[in-house]
Parts: sequence; structure tokens; C-alpha cells
Amino acid sequence: MDKQYSAYTTSKQTLESEGDIVKVILFEGIIDYSSKEQLESAIVQIDAAIESVNSLDGVEVSYEKLSDTSIKDKARYDLESASISTLQQLGLLSSDDAAKETKLISLKKSVTALESSGFTCKTK
Repeated sequence: MDKQYSAYTTSKQTLESEGDIVKVILFEGIIDYSSKEQLESAIVQIDAAIESVNSLDGVEVSYEKLSDTSIKDKARYDLESASISTLQQLGLLSSDDAAKETKLISLKKSVTALESSGFTCKTK
């Protein structure tokens, strides 16, 4: 599984598309911490970063405190507003040369890449 998702106990990514072109990516992931103090420290860091991340076009991130030791991380990426470089900054897309040239994101290629990274994918 990709390193960027290793902190999550569970995660879900939804790709909304028109045909093969992904328009919106939604993400939810639960992070469990070993103590209340560790969670509180993490929230300080998250709060410090959240405003600058949310100032990026097409990007909305937030979190919900579920208990004294867990949070739900939420993100919405509007691919009609967000730039590829923005998505690369966030680690949502790989930053290889092919991705730098990409103007659209293929649903089929995304599902294939996710499955090859160990994710289970469902289509509706």
C-alpha cells in the first residue's frame, strides 16, 4: 500500500467521473493515535496546515475528532479547479514526468494504479 496512506487505520477514496475523466476525488481516512496527548499534538500541526491547504484552488480539507485518540481526515479535490501541480504538492498524484504533462485524469488508469497498490476498488 502507498506510504502516504500508511498512517490511516481505514481509508476510502471516491472518484467521481464523466466517462473516463475524473472530475472530483473525495477522501476519508481514520487515524488512530496511541494517546490523547499524541492526538492533541497532531491536531496542532493539522490546524497550522489546514488554512494554507484550503487556500489552494479546488482543494478542501478538514478533520473530525471521533474520540480522544482518533480523527477522521476528509478531503475534496475538484479536478476542474485544482491544478496538476497542486495535486502533486499534496501527494495525491505521482510527480513523475508523465504526470507533469497530464491535463486530465483517467478513471480506468486511476483504478488500475490503486488496485496495483493494494487497494480494493468498486464501481457504481
